[in-house]
Amino acid sequence: MDNLRCVLCPVDFSEATAFGINVGESLARRFRVPLTLLHVLPHLPLPLRLPMDLGPLYEQWDTEAKERLEALATDVRKRGVATTTEITRGGPIHQIIVMEEDRDCDLIVMPTHGRAGLDRLLHGSIAEGVVRVARGPVLTVPPTLEGLEPFDPQRILVATDFSDAAERAFAAAVQLAERYASDLVVAHVFTFQQIGEHGSEWFLPTFTKEQVEQAIGEVTRRLEKLAQRAQQLGVAASTDVSQGSSPAREIARLASEEEVDLVVVASHGEGLLKRALLGSTTSKLVRFCPRPLLMIPGGTDEPFPECLEALAPAGC
Repeated sequence: MDNLRCVLCPVDFSEATAFGINVGESLARRFRVPLTLLHVLPHLPLPLRLPMDLGPLYEQWDTEAKERLEALATDVRKRGVATTTEITRGGPIHQIIVMEEDRDCDLIVMPTHGRAGLDRLLHGSIAEGVVRVARGPVLTVPPTLEGLEPFDPQRILVATDFSDAAERAFAAAVQLAERYASDLVVAHVFTFQQIGEHGSEWFLPTFTKEQVEQAIGEVTRRLEKLAQRAQQLGVAASTDVSQGSSPAREIARLASEEEVDLVVVASHGEGLLKRALLGSTTSKLVRFCPRPLLMIPGGTDEPFPECLEALAPAGC
């Protein structure tokens, strides 16, 4: 996150647009990087024979989209953030990823859905699709009333399963906590897993009370080590252990109970199985997390952040 160069904010002019721009603008200002507003026009294949020429209609759509996008960018520029605009045509997910790569955008910020049922379905599916294939972090913003207030997170929740992918999410959460002078809550959801040397390992839920207590004790110890690492960097950090069959629902519950302003998780692990498990949790979180959700991909070639290098455990 400290090496952020550009924030990409896809917009579709729905009521959800304001929520995404609000958070994207705040992050661009805080990290002193430009904001790019992207609108994707649908690519409509035309039948071979038409009774009328639809060319003028396409031109009208382009003109209207450029005017509306420029109006949004002008408002952001007035508030002191350098902003560019881009209009492309095609599938939304594909075009967002193409723009992420072409413009070297290190962070995608987008709303999850509108309040209406159809908006919820369309925006949610696009956001989930972008999370699955984006090479960099994705931050989704739910359409809540808080989403239109200035984004200035005072409490950040980072959920970890102690994997390498979760380590990257923890590093990003610490960096954001430093930037915003936020408190940090480091949490783990205990779901019939034992903690191995390299993270969570699934096993059958046939254990004794003593084994449960031992597992929770190990989780607590590891969480406190993470909290201490954050504290050494000047970040106020606490820990939370919860139990439940659904990590996504527990994380969403914690976000509400802890009154956090931002949730940070790993979007997936490096292996196919870990990617599927973490991806499933992340996909559910995108749908119903009540707070802005930052998803950090695992297994990238990016170096470990310098500010945490000295405190990183062996093998990270």
